[in-house]
Amino acid sequence: MGDEEEFISLDDAAEGSRNFRQAASPVVSRLSNLPKRPPDFFPWLQNWDPSTIPAPLTATKMLQHEMKHVLHYLEPKPHEVKLREYLLFKLKSVIQSTFPQSEVVVFGSHATGLYLADSDIDICIRDYVETKRGLRMLERKFTEKGLCQSHQLILKAKIPIMKMVDSLTELQVDISFAKPSDPENTSVAYIKEKAAEYPVLRPLTLLLKQMLASRKLNEVFHGGLGGYAIVCMVISFLQRHPHTDLDMMENPMENIGTLFLQMIQLYGANFNFPEVGIDVEDRGRYFYKDGDGDYARSSRPVYTINDPTQWRNDLGVKSYQAEQVQEVMEIVYNNVRNKANLCQADIDDDLALPFHDRRLVSFWSVAFPIHIETRYKRSLMNLVSKKKEWRREQEFCNRFGF
Repeated sequence: MGDEEEFISLDDAAEGSRNFRQAASPVVSRLSNLPKRPPDFFPWLQNWDPSTIPAPLTATKMLQHEMKHVLHYLEPKPHEVKLREYLLFKLKSVIQSTFPQSEVVVFGSHATGLYLADSDIDICIRDYVETKRGLRMLERKFTEKGLCQSHQLILKAKIPIMKMVDSLTELQVDISFAKPSDPENTSVAYIKEKAAEYPVLRPLTLLLKQMLASRKLNEVFHGGLGGYAIVCMVISFLQRHPHTDLDMMENPMENIGTLFLQMIQLYGANFNFPEVGIDVEDRGRYFYKDGDGDYARSSRPVYTINDPTQWRNDLGVKSYQAEQVQEVMEIVYNNVRNKANLCQADIDDDLALPFHDRRLVSFWSVAFPIHIETRYKRSLMNLVSKKKEWRREQEFCNRFGF
């Protein structure tokens, strides 16, 4: 990467979480048979050839053309979707055999479908009261059946959870117990409704999630923005955008690169989050916060994002890294805009673009670096699928229907 490729590098998570993830690292012996390749933060560039763009060539066409390759890479592939469903099948089978009267509910991004291929899976078990005892029982059951590569019980948290890493796919699962009145189903239904209303909601959400995840800014526990908050920010952008009306934009999906650039311009350069909040109810609105705005305990400003399904629930109240989130968006916006302007100037001057060095003409490399852990995890799932490694789990794979 050249000097222009600015990248926001943030501190690692807390020591306990870091140790757990190191124990669950996908860079293990099972991957030793994979082809050795040089590190590449931008896998989509392997199949991106700007010289195939139809004439007349423009920077906007190139930007959009590359964005389609980015999205194609980020979209979970059929075998990845199948392995996630198989993992859920295994877990539900064990949970329901252990607690026959319980209900297993999947929530979060997996339930809405707005997940990245290596995203964690969140499971809630309802109608079982003794939470800590239940988690210990599941820990023993999962271990006995060889489903855990590693696991961790966090029993002193406000909501005790079990974090486990699947031994087959190395996907992480968070399991908790909750009361039947929890509003997760309502928020999932709301997001699905909005995804149907705005076809561009899904790709814009995946892009924003990846951009923040690559900087470790997508975890509420560490001051970032959770998936629900990210979705609501995208919804708010679409509600306020004048060109999402089909009468004004012939095909929004064909302009996804431009839309994403406009969205990070809004939230990176123009949106005054310390003083203004976001409300997506009905047609959506902005509102001034009370007093001098909302701040985290560290006295840093945070986002205020009203939960459209639960009154008085602020989705941004713990986003003490909001300033870093804004900074990332502003840097990426300025970087991509400057590249596009320089590229268009070269085209206008009829200069030969260096197509032989694709990184030099990549618009989006600064936005979506793909970390090695993600690349290895996806490579592992591809290996599992090709070698049909689920066959070692006879108790589950035959009933699942592979």
